Amino acid sequence: MTSVGGFICCVGGGPTAWESKKQEDQALSSVESEYMALFRAIREVVWQRRLLAELGEEQQGPTPLYCDSQGAIALAKNPVLHGLTKHMKVKWHWVRSMVTAGEVELHYVKTTAQPDDMMTKRLVEQQHWKCCKLAGIALN
Repeated sequence: MTSVGGFICCVGGGPTAWESKKQEDQALSSVESEYMALFRAIREVVWQRRLLAELGEEQQGPTPLYCDSQGAIALAKNPVLHGLTKHMKVKWHWVRSMVTAGEVELHYVKTTAQPDDMMTKRLVEQQHWKCCKLAGIALN
């Protein structure tokens, strides 16, 4: 299963980084596909945290990260699921180490409240503007 994954990083209520990309690796399930997308989002979050720390604006506590896949969140938080993930590349499990280290904190959000849908799905105009507003880029 290949899909288009995306994320939007916001600092101070506005977007600072975003990505919409067709996955390069084949996923065997939607949970695995979302887990791979989490990897890319967390990589950006960690980079921004370190940049802000260098600039003297170190963040206290984990960065909240919102995901619409309860399965991917459970996989990142629970190493007991190892038997179901042996086939996955080792690099994807960096997600789990960043959650454990307290760099990020994963939260579930309904699919209808995901601002990155405007980059990964075909939307009618009303849904597109709703996503823009959620991402902090609404014009009005």
